[in-house]
Amino acid sequence: MGCAAVGGTQICLRKVEPPMIYPPYRRASGDASVRRSDCAQHAGSRTSRAACWIRPCGDGWDRRRGSAIGRHPDGAIEIKDRSKDIIISGGENISSLEVEEVLTQHPAIMEAAVVARPDPTWGESPGAFLELKPGAAQPDDADVLAFCRARLARFKVPKTLVFGPLPKTSTGKIQKFLLRERASSL
Repeated sequence: MGCAAVGGTQICLRKVEPPMIYPPYRRASGDASVRRSDCAQHAGSRTSRAACWIRPCGDGWDRRRGSAIGRHPDGAIEIKDRSKDIIISGGENISSLEVEEVLTQHPAIMEAAVVARPDPTWGESPGAFLELKPGAAQPDDADVLAFCRARLARFKVPKTLVFGPLPKTSTGKIQKFLLRERASSL
């Protein structure tokens, strides 16, 4: 089985359609499934389900993690993005995390959040909400887009840039659901 063990937890790379588990040490991408040893042995018990952070599906595997992961040829697993944050533009999948990582490398940008925005040609395209570093002057949109074009494939470059404070929870997590609502009108 193509699984990796981390402590008492196993992480497995699954393809959803058609359902299958990839063999180990094969370059692939799919959804993350997890299983903890203390949860898998009591997969049918209601008390064990409440006590575990996963929801076993009969065989002890949780198929509802919502994380898109990839596995490298050496067996290393990399979290690509949350499944709901993947932007599908003209049939191409764009990881919002990848675009955010490039944007935060810009000298004036402190934080970035990238979400899907409607696009009349491609269905969706990336839109970026950017928070500047304290004391930094707002860069020109063309400067930021040129910075992205030098580091990303052309279809991954954000089509819209919005500068300002990012909405966050009390713990500091960016509230992407609010940004998705704003992006729908861009």
